[in-house]
Amino acid sequence: YPALGHANFNLIGRFNPDCLSVPFLLWAFHWACRRRWTGFFACAVGALLCKETVAPVVAAFSVFLWFRLRNGRAALATLALGVLWFALATGVVIPYFRGGSYDYIRLFYGDLGGQPGRVAAQVLAHPLSLAARLGSVDRVNFVVELLLPLAFLPLAAPSASAAGLPTLFCLLIADDASLHSILFHYRSSLIPVAFLGAICGARRTAAADRWRMTAAGLACAAFFSHYFLAPSPLSQSFDASLFKSTPRAEVVQDLRAAIPPDASVSATAKVALHFANRDNPYVAPNRADSADYVILDLVEPGREWRQAFLCRDRLLGDPRYGLRAFRDNILVFQKGLDDRAERMKRLRFDADELLWRNGRQINPHVKCLAVWFEPTASKSLGPVRECQMTVVWGCLKETDRDFCAAIAVGSPSSGYMVKGPYLPLYGVHPTFLWKVGEAFRETHTVQAPFDLSQAHSLPVGLHIAERVRADALARELEARYGPVVIWN
Repeated sequence: YPALGHANFNLIGRFNPDCLSVPFLLWAFHWACRRRWTGFFACAVGALLCKETVAPVVAAFSVFLWFRLRNGRAALATLALGVLWFALATGVVIPYFRGGSYDYIRLFYGDLGGQPGRVAAQVLAHPLSLAARLGSVDRVNFVVELLLPLAFLPLAAPSASAAGLPTLFCLLIADDASLHSILFHYRSSLIPVAFLGAICGARRTAAADRWRMTAAGLACAAFFSHYFLAPSPLSQSFDASLFKSTPRAEVVQDLRAAIPPDASVSATAKVALHFANRDNPYVAPNRADSADYVILDLVEPGREWRQAFLCRDRLLGDPRYGLRAFRDNILVFQKGLDDRAERMKRLRFDADELLWRNGRQINPHVKCLAVWFEPTASKSLGPVRECQMTVVWGCLKETDRDFCAAIAVGSPSSGYMVKGPYLPLYGVHPTFLWKVGEAFRETHTVQAPFDLSQAHSLPVGLHIAERVRADALARELEARYGPVVIWN
């Protein structure tokens, strides 16, 4: 089932407790169909403990209990359990522990009012607009991708499938595209409902002497959808490289070994996974102002990307924290460490007047004073050679923006090496901290497609991309090309 495959795949990127509700709900449905109510309510509570968004599924399952199993007492108890749990979780527990209101309704339904009452009013007052939204291509595809692998059998069992209708409706009316996609964890609680509906639907069609057709259709639908939609090795879109260790993963492993086991750690989501076996791990920005160590991955996408930069900007100005390490765009802040003087000594460069005069101005704020290359001891691989690229930047005018750079080096005959977009000075001293007249040096290991001993004139293309501080959620770096210069 593709959605389940992506649910497991989501756990590679970060921990999503929604996914843990799938087996709990399946067992809850199993015990309910056998009228074993102790097991049913135990598993239902287990599912509710995974995520507050499971509560609508539990509450709506009362429809199945009432109309299919004909058990009014169990139906009313289940409805009360789901409703009260959701109210308690969103109105009391979550606001208490996070120190603020439950803001996911504002986050995902801001265009509809951002509050339950306003969302309901918008939905009721504008039915045509709602119908147009529900009929959009991506939303229809989402429903098809949930039902196609099960040969649309859930449609033959409306009382069973009704348990997922409130959740499905909430996902479909959201403006955020990630909520109506099988690629993300938000649909996890719908998976058990889809299978319950498929089982009940298959039973109904088999009872009508169509079991061979049902079995054949289900098998074809399962194999077809798996090949085109699933993330498994049997699908067309499988990417084996995602399961291989990378240099950045090795950096995180080194950090695990270096950070004391009893130290509290706040880290961006993917890095935090590697510290999940500790007693006090947190996902940044939670406890990013009090943890012993704060680890920020500056290339992590989505909302965490923005949060990482916001945390970095705040910690760079916090005298309680210093930079313990920075490598491959992963920054490690340590509480009680004062490294500013040593850090600036490492980054600053004493540029003479000749460099300032001959440097290439990138924009009104930044000038590239020099670029040079030095070979390393590593053996070359064919025409590609590993070398150290040193870049010297100069500040012409102070800015409140955080710039990043990209450099293209090579020639038409040898090809080009592109470095970037990347954060100058390893991301530890952003451009909004630069002062007029300061010069900084950074060194990177790059793969150059030319012979350093023979190359004398190299075209170096430079551009600066702006990342506005506190920009919109999930916005990636937007490259704005500047002048291409020829560097000797």
